[in-house]
Amino acid sequence: MARVEVNRFSCKLRLIRYGLLQEAEDIDNLDLYKAKDKTASGARDDSETSEEEDGDHVVAQRITYVKKMIKQARVRRKAENFMEKTETIGEARRAVIKEFLLEITKGRKCHSCQG
Repeated sequence: MARVEVNRFSCKLRLIRYGLLQEAEDIDNLDLYKAKDKTASGARDDSETSEEEDGDHVVAQRITYVKKMIKQARVRRKAENFMEKTETIGEARRAVIKEFLLEITKGRKCHSCQG
């Protein structure tokens, strides 16, 4: 599985841990928005270095987004003084893990070394 995809699942699980289910769904929407921007610019070619740079850029933006959302959630939770674990959070976590396990077995080649 590609490093960018592993990062996507990692970010989703981190957000779900704090009960940020909508933000976890937004991780996928952020990627769609960035892909549209990339195709709209049309300035880059499809070389390996540009793909790696795009992947690094996407990973960095996801991490920044996740940190920002978690920080906001911590501030809200301190004000409200509670941390709940609900069945909805458990179901969302199970769904993400199930999706990850399905995705990890799809590729026959290693995305890092192409072996």
